[in-house]
Amino acid sequence: MGRLKHRLTPSDVAASLEHLHVTPRRTPRTPKPRPTPVSARRGGLDGDAWRSAVEHTKTPESKPSPDVLVIDDEDDDDLDDDQLIDDEDEESVANDEEEEEEETVDLEVPTPRRAAVKFAARRDAALADAFERMNRDIFDNQLLDVECSWSKRLRTTAGITRLRRRGKDRTAVVELATHVVDSDPKLDATLAHELCHAAAWVIDNVARPAHGRVFKAWARRVTQVYPHVLVTTTHRYKIAFKFKWQCSDPDCSYSIGRHSNSIDIAKHKMTGGPTTVR
Repeated sequence: MGRLKHRLTPSDVAASLEHLHVTPRRTPRTPKPRPTPVSARRGGLDGDAWRSAVEHTKTPESKPSPDVLVIDDEDDDDLDDDQLIDDEDEESVANDEEEEEEETVDLEVPTPRRAAVKFAARRDAALADAFERMNRDIFDNQLLDVECSWSKRLRTTAGITRLRRRGKDRTAVVELATHVVDSDPKLDATLAHELCHAAAWVIDNVARPAHGRVFKAWARRVTQVYPHVLVTTTHRYKIAFKFKWQCSDPDCSYSIGRHSNSIDIAKHKMTGGPTTVR
């Protein structure tokens, strides 16, 4: 009689290995290849090449560039005083105080609208002329690469200076507010202030503190050359708004100024009372 052949099943093999205390070896699974994207096939790349290209061209998260620093006239480094004169210079400035008062224009007085309109018509040429004059007379033509332009986006600050570093080169971009700087005296004062920031960075390689000793040294240089221009840490100009709303409550003096008719009096009310603005 022939011997019967017994075919082992997977359960028989597992039982035998368990009896012998042998752990079966697991066969590693081979990952299925990911399908090649259609865009990669059209571009002639296989799947691996496409994934490598994607990893290489990933855009990092957007962060402020460490090579750009923006300084505006509100950045006063917690200084309390407006004057940019050191103690040792107070006596010399006091001697010239009367002369400076006669020549210096009160910039806190709003510019008459007709005069502001005339200035706006020639402000591009006025800015170019003022920059060329100050760069020559004050900064010895060391700010030739500094860009100066007008900005309609600045509403409450007279100007800002963007300090840039490109490799070993340092440069600056000055922007002046068309809504605030509306006369030649304001142009001279604002431009001189912003160029002091630019000079501290471009010439002296100093950005902080914004209104520190280097800035003050350039500010004194401005006044030495142009006694009628007083550079302070902030620009305190009265802005001539085209539209103005005053609280209707006689006991309230609060008002709002805008360059356009953008206040909805049906929605805006004064804090602490039901009165509206008009």
